[in-house]
Amino acid sequence: MIMNNKIKYNWFQTEELIVIDLLLKNMNSDNVNIIINPDQVTVIYEFKEELKIILQSLIDVLNSSWKIYPTKIEIKLKKSEESHWSKLEKENISDITSITHNYPSSTTRGPKNWDKIEKEIEKEEQDAKLEGEGAITQLFQQIYADGSDEVKRAMNKSFIESGCTVLSTNWKDVAEQKVKVKPPQGMEWKSYS
Repeated sequence: MIMNNKIKYNWFQTEELIVIDLLLKNMNSDNVNIIINPDQVTVIYEFKEELKIILQSLIDVLNSSWKIYPTKIEIKLKKSEESHWSKLEKENISDITSITHNYPSSTTRGPKNWDKIEKEIEKEEQDAKLEGEGAITQLFQQIYADGSDEVKRAMNKSFIESGCTVLSTNWKDVAEQKVKVKPPQGMEWKSYS
């Protein structure tokens, strides 16, 4: 059992999870809040921070959770990687450094900076020239994003009223009357009634 500030707690682990049991009785969601971050867990009890655990390794926040029971609060932290932690907390705060993902590489040039590579790939994807339907979709998205309120209104009205067969950017053309369905040449429009 560990006592940090005023809260006693136990912890155990599996290869995938860290489970922390906060020994607090008669708690409810009105007087306790648990904040789970990739490198720490903070317990706010009766509107003041009572416990902060700086974790030894990173966790997957989206797959972590906590639950209130009559005699305890159970916090389940999903480990980022399956492993065995030698301890729950870092030795001291000075152990915390900014996180950069430099993983070893099989090349002799040294480790790769995967964060930099990810940013380069994202930039290439943004700069890539789309073709076919992707290019048309991107064009319409750009017209809609850059368009005035009238252009957006015209696009929405024409697309919906025509059963997705007409897309107009001219509000004056579509404002007064219902937009008629115009199927592609050689096709016939049928209603699903």
